Amino acid sequence: MIDFNPHEINWVFILTLKEFRAYLSINEKSEASLLNKTCRIKLTPILFKSINLRLNTIKYNAFNNYSSKVVSSLDQIVLNFEANCSKIKSYVNHLTIDTFFNIYKLPPIHLIFPNLTSIKIMKNSIHLSAIAISFEKLENLKALELENITILNFQSSNGTADMLKLPDSLITLKLKECYIINNSMTNDPYKGAYNYSDEAISKKCFDMMDHYFPNIISYSISGYNSSRNQRLINFVYRNPTLKTMTLTKCTLDPRILDFINEKSSKVNFVIDIS
Repeated sequence: MIDFNPHEINWVFILTLKEFRAYLSINEKSEASLLNKTCRIKLTPILFKSINLRLNTIKYNAFNNYSSKVVSSLDQIVLNFEANCSKIKSYVNHLTIDTFFNIYKLPPIHLIFPNLTSIKIMKNSIHLSAIAISFEKLENLKALELENITILNFQSSNGTADMLKLPDSLITLKLKECYIINNSMTNDPYKGAYNYSDEAISKKCFDMMDHYFPNIISYSISGYNSSRNQRLINFVYRNPTLKTMTLTKCTLDPRILDFINEKSSKVNFVIDIS
């Protein structure tokens, strides 16, 4: 009989063996991936390939972007994610939504992925209320990035601070080419998203500069000109925790250059010349 010390067995290696994993349930794989960093790196791709979802627009990255991702369309399959993978949803901390045009069927993100720390949404038209409901309830959200987004709003308001609340945990906000269309419920709601008529659509820059973020550290914006620089100045004064602000060269005018010079000791201003 051969004696062996179980503590000397390379369990990390064994966990990566296909023959061994065949005996593990998806819940057991998820628990094993939490043993240590090495197990997490080894098992994350395997774990997320086990999720039975079909693919095309949404990407889920887990464990601080370690490796693999699962992709699925924003339809009933995604809404079934919670039911099918209830043991895994709490591990997903990063969500990317890329090119999904449906302003009403955005699912309740906070219910499907309650522990998100980072969200990136690109090339979308979204109803303001659809994202407002979820964003406010994501208590661990630290980073939000919106790129080429059209926000549709059917409520009368001079700003979005009262309608779109972000959690106090937010420290990074990046907005690129984002706009808001204030429409009326009496109008065709899809016109703003798809612009299939010849009528000109009136839209404004969506900059969230009227917001107060108690823990914001980094703010980046592009897609607007110097006409909104007073809002930018007010935003800096309103958010004293801000450490880094990224602007584009089209925002520069004598007034904003003087302001940058005045605040350079407290805020690091970065000029994006791309």
